[in-house]
Amino acid sequence: MLGIFKSRTTKTPEAAPRLLARSEQNLLVGIFAQLRKRYSAGRSKQDCNFLCAAILNQIVGQSPANRDGEQFLARNLDAVEEAALELQYDEVLAQGASTYTPQ
Repeated sequence: MLGIFKSRTTKTPEAAPRLLARSEQNLLVGIFAQLRKRYSAGRSKQDCNFLCAAILNQIVGQSPANRDGEQFLARNLDAVEEAALELQYDEVLAQGASTYTPQ
């Protein structure tokens, strides 16, 4: 794995930051996918997406991306905060979330 990283970073000076940004994006997508698996039962697809996005935003310290997300968070803040706190007991999600470092 390290060899792939070294080979990509030696091509151009801009390759390392792009690779890091892509890796961070992939990490967030992976966390979101795991959250969807966890919270999809008994929810509509849209409600599940809003919930998972709100939880992901909560654990990485980001604000909602749009007005719908802001409204969902306002209506469900307690549930989102509780779910985010529960993730510390999920080994996979806790490790993934702890790996993310915003730039």
